[in-house]
Amino acid sequence: MTRMLEMKRGTAICLPGDPSDQIYFLRAASSRFPPARLNARSSSHSCTPRYLRRARRGGRLTGGEHLTTLAFSEVGSRSHFWPPVSSLIPRDGCFETSARKAWVTSTNHADSHVASAQAHDASSIFETTLYIACRGGGIAVNGGFDGLGLRENDSAPVVFENARIPESDLLTLPGEGARDMLRVVFPWFCMGTAAMANGLCRAAGAFTADHLQEAGYERTGQKLRDLPTLRARLAEMSVRTEQSRALLVRMAA
Repeated sequence: MTRMLEMKRGTAICLPGDPSDQIYFLRAASSRFPPARLNARSSSHSCTPRYLRRARRGGRLTGGEHLTTLAFSEVGSRSHFWPPVSSLIPRDGCFETSARKAWVTSTNHADSHVASAQAHDASSIFETTLYIACRGGGIAVNGGFDGLGLRENDSAPVVFENARIPESDLLTLPGEGARDMLRVVFPWFCMGTAAMANGLCRAAGAFTADHLQEAGYERTGQKLRDLPTLRARLAEMSVRTEQSRALLVRMAA
């Protein structure tokens, strides 16, 4: 079941499964990868976009009522989400973008999206810009996701259709988002994804153990747990799951 968690630093994050381990891993990662000041346009400019400043003033961020999610992957970039296909085009004092974002987790619950786009007239695929985009205003969920074991994380495609992004809602300077994507976003993303995957493995192992305990053969009364081959496979599942958990604990420490 997907749950909304209010983290130590006031950020609400959605993760599937039992949240106890994910809380530990993400809080540990929080101390290892502290929040960075993404926006460096000037010393007098606030580093928090206007939309999030309003939410924070209203107590929604610190109260766990505002959820933001990543919108990096696109239909044209697929799993290579670091170089987006879409671009931010300066227009009438702000920016405009159209994009087909894919695999936006918790999208139907999110109040805003942290998105990426190519800088206008970029000379390199790594000249990206990070920005915040609120729901509505040319941004709409377009379908759902039916992946086995991942339905509860509410990942769905999102369409940006001539969405207008104020300059004040940029998270980075135009074309300078790749560094912050690698140094700020990815460590959290990797830890959260790994914690989610480990939780899925532990749940699968527990379900398998219950099945072996309960299922059997009516003729002989023998249970599946009595078969040494199945016990060996369950043991291998458990060992590999605990190996990945140990790596997570070590990385988060």
